[in-house]
Amino acid sequence: MGRGLREPTRVTYWRRGLGRFGRQTAGASAVEFALVLPMLLTLTLGAVDGGRAMLAFNTVEKLAKDGARYASVRGSEYSSPASQAEIESYLRGRATGLNGVVTVVVNWLPNNNPGSTVDVNVTYPFDTIFLPFNSITFNRTATLNIMR
Repeated sequence: MGRGLREPTRVTYWRRGLGRFGRQTAGASAVEFALVLPMLLTLTLGAVDGGRAMLAFNTVEKLAKDGARYASVRGSEYSSPASQAEIESYLRGRATGLNGVVTVVVNWLPNNNPGSTVDVNVTYPFDTIFLPFNSITFNRTATLNIMR
């Protein structure tokens, strides 16, 4: 036999076959993807609903504070004192991002005169899209003294 040309042995065939066996991973990526996809979707969609819930909660809290401030500077000595309907209308115009029924309840304790207090309660039913909860109700109250 010439130089560099030798007959393959059984060991050489066995090593070649074993090497190909370890490299055959054609379907492994699809299987791993199928196992990871449900967890990835759950985390992603849960984060989306969680972000929507945080936005709704912060908006409800801001509406309660804005309503209390609006009512506190428009007491009985103001040229046109604030009423329940006027405060509701003001807050509904500022309820951006909330696509449901926002309930506003205003209480003047004991009345609308300076030195009294005003409570503004804002309630919003938040409906989830992806999370397993049907509805979450956000309820925030703000209280301020009437200034004038």
